[in-house]
Amino acid sequence: MDSHDIVKQILKDIPAKQIASDLGVSLSLVYKWAEPPLVGSGTSNPLDRIEGLTRISGSVILIEWLCERMNGRFVPGKPPEIPELHVHRSRPELVRELGRLLGELAEIATETATPAHKVKSLRKQWEHVKKVTEMFILAAERGRLKAAPVSPKPAPANTKPAP
Repeated sequence: MDSHDIVKQILKDIPAKQIASDLGVSLSLVYKWAEPPLVGSGTSNPLDRIEGLTRISGSVILIEWLCERMNGRFVPGKPPEIPELHVHRSRPELVRELGRLLGELAEIATETATPAHKVKSLRKQWEHVKKVTEMFILAAERGRLKAAPVSPKPAPANTKPAP
């Protein structure tokens, strides 16, 4: 679905005049947002601008901010290319991060009032664990999760000659 289609969908529920008034823009501008973009002319709608800022910055901070403002959380979708993950590296990292998070949760659960800095730290850890877990699962789904190469055990050094 294109951005102008989303604006059209919103206009089915909310009158363009109300949107223009609430946002402090002209009525004609709201209607332009609902039109497909024309090459070399027209005004990009707010959704296109958000997408552009995100692309230019290379950061999803704007999307994360918007989701938080709407009482939600941004969870990135499937990235186009998943690196090959080696089980011996990725699994311990995942378990370690999850363990830290559970430890923090256990600590906070016993407190009557949790300081804001602890909650902020917990949110940061949770976001990291979600990303690591998602990469692990995606790698497994795409066959990019590889077992660690097994190296042969060195033969024990023979210190005494056999009689």
